Amino acid sequence: FRRWIFSVITNFDHRLTKKIAGWAWPFTLGALIGSILTYTDTLMLGWLKPIETVGWYAAAVKIPLLLVIPAGIIHNSILPALSRLRDSEERSKKIVNRSMETLLALALPLVAGGIILAHPIINLIFGQQYLPAVPAFKMALFLIPINYAWSVLGTILFAKNLQKNNMIFAATAAGTNIVLNLILIPFYGIMGAALASVFSQFIGFSLALGLFRKIIRALPFGFAELAKISLAALAMSAFLLVPGIKNSALWLNIP
Repeated sequence: FRRWIFSVITNFDHRLTKKIAGWAWPFTLGALIGSILTYTDTLMLGWLKPIETVGWYAAAVKIPLLLVIPAGIIHNSILPALSRLRDSEERSKKIVNRSMETLLALALPLVAGGIILAHPIINLIFGQQYLPAVPAFKMALFLIPINYAWSVLGTILFAKNLQKNNMIFAATAAGTNIVLNLILIPFYGIMGAALASVFSQFIGFSLALGLFRKIIRALPFGFAELAKISLAALAMSAFLLVPGIKNSALWLNIP
């Protein structure tokens, strides 16, 4: 064991460690910024509003944040391919387009269905005492497509060694979130916090989209495919709005 320790010490490469640290710090700082972006609104609600609003807001955002998890799965699955194809813009664009379309095909129906069924969903999962969370829950659902789309763009930026740029975009979103919370929470409570979160993350996504268009010179999705996905989400919404359908499922009628 002492020989192994001695070999580690004698073969320790400080230059390699410095290089790895240079690669890793944007991810460490990015994770910290992500935590700030996620939890700042809850902390500021507790500071600016009565404590019960924190519980309502937690109920409003918990489901959307759980539904964001598939974005990380897609990120991990396409990163190796994008890293191999970092010099092939056309093939990289195809992978990004397919990933974006897949995630939006999942996200848009979730948003549409969630908005229509918001009241029974909150009532079922959290109980009637959390029904004041319904409006904020509807707003927070828009975090799902924004996070899905931003995750795909973040993956291609990582593959292009532009993770520092994405970290700056996240920091901009976090700063915007703090400012908007200070402005909106005193007037609109949990709805203001949800709106601040959605708008600030949309700012971060928009910055990432602008850089993507600069390096790939194209949009990460096709308008025809986006139209098909939107029509499918609208069709599902129309079905849910048919009298009797919305409340027909047994699980939605649990008091």
